[in-house]
Amino acid sequence: MTYARTYLLLLLLLGLAFGVSFLNLGDGNLVASMGIAIAKALLIMYFFMHLKVSPSLTRYVAYAGVVWLSVLFGLVLTDYVSRRWHPLPGTWPQQMPNEAGEPVQTQ
Repeated sequence: MTYARTYLLLLLLLGLAFGVSFLNLGDGNLVASMGIAIAKALLIMYFFMHLKVSPSLTRYVAYAGVVWLSVLFGLVLTDYVSRRWHPLPGTWPQQMPNEAGEPVQTQ
């Protein structure tokens, strides 16, 4: 019976993720999607990987892996946010050199 309820809850979270994808929440879409994904991952770990009935050391190791993965994702995210991947309008030079090195007006 637990598997059936977990499966239904996973389907509900899938529908919720699908519904959130159609909402315009700005940066909230990423937060909502990641929260739903984390909830689904924890459900799968807890019930389908049998962490519910595992010894406490096994649970600590599994949760430590999730925490470490979160730290790595956080470090990658800070690296991504700290770079200027997408230039703001007007920040690129308006004159690009041609083959001879002379400036050419671009639009």
